[in-house]
Amino acid sequence: MDDEAGFWRRIDALTARLNDGPEHNPGAGELRAARQVYADWLQERGRAEDAAAQRWLAGKGKFPRRFGGGSWTWTAGGRPEEPQDLPRSLFGRLSSRHRPRGGRDAHYPCPREAELDVARALRAWLRGDDGFRPRIDDLVGMLNSCRVGDLEADDAVGELGRTRLEYADWLEERGRHDEALGQRWQAGAGKYPLRYGGRFPWVWYSSGAARPGALPGSLFGRLTKANRPQGRGYAAYRSRSCGPAERDLARALQALRSAPPGRPGCSAADFAGGGAVQDGRQGRARGGAVPGALAGPPLLSLKATEQSLPLTGGPTIGAGAPLRRTATQNP
Repeated sequence: MDDEAGFWRRIDALTARLNDGPEHNPGAGELRAARQVYADWLQERGRAEDAAAQRWLAGKGKFPRRFGGGSWTWTAGGRPEEPQDLPRSLFGRLSSRHRPRGGRDAHYPCPREAELDVARALRAWLRGDDGFRPRIDDLVGMLNSCRVGDLEADDAVGELGRTRLEYADWLEERGRHDEALGQRWQAGAGKYPLRYGGRFPWVWYSSGAARPGALPGSLFGRLTKANRPQGRGYAAYRSRSCGPAERDLARALQALRSAPPGRPGCSAADFAGGGAVQDGRQGRARGGAVPGALAGPPLLSLKATEQSLPLTGGPTIGAGAPLRRTATQNP
């Protein structure tokens, strides 16, 4: 199929058949396959964001539903198992002319119009960060400027851990699994980049296990070489945000996790300690007890049902030093 209209005719037809009922249902797999082929076609033509939108719809099994023979509908009812139900943050990006003010349904005259609107919304939704990145930058900056023993640092450490876990869940929803892995590991191990100043505002170190900016050697060695001056024990990143440093760490974590058998992995000594994320002075969340998903190692997500992700040749990610600590001084 060489023309875009042909892909849309195919998607429209499959969506209509999926809405006809079980006796005419070709199975969601056929629609998923059609979306993947269309995504590949878009990617080949440099339309990466459109391709990502189709892959997200395919991966989540989403399509608009037609209820009672009326309009085609997307909903935001908190029922993710339903094919027409969207995350509320995505639903809020749909065109306002299709959804009543304050409503949880968006209505369209035909399936293609519903598909085009959600694809447009997905382009922005998949690209954004819903404000997580500025919050993490602020907290990491605060921790870099706190003096040893400040009670404010304990509060910031707990808030940073919880924010990272919320961000990781948000990233997972969008298929950004490597970045989600990086956020969860940093939350469990109590790590964040340190501010160095001068030409290199943010650094990771290869030594000094007690430092929140120090990484295990097997992980540090997988950071991008261009950021690691030869013979120096640090990796440096020129950026206002600590995001580039954290994304490089996420890439290195994935490389370490995917290391083939026989290559050096991560030793137990690299990740000694517990993985609990606690808040400050008595390990309690502000305003009450630490929720079950925030108590006890290994900790990877705010979702209590998620399991730890193994590192090849080593312990589970999230088994780093406890996040609770006193504030550190700048190097």
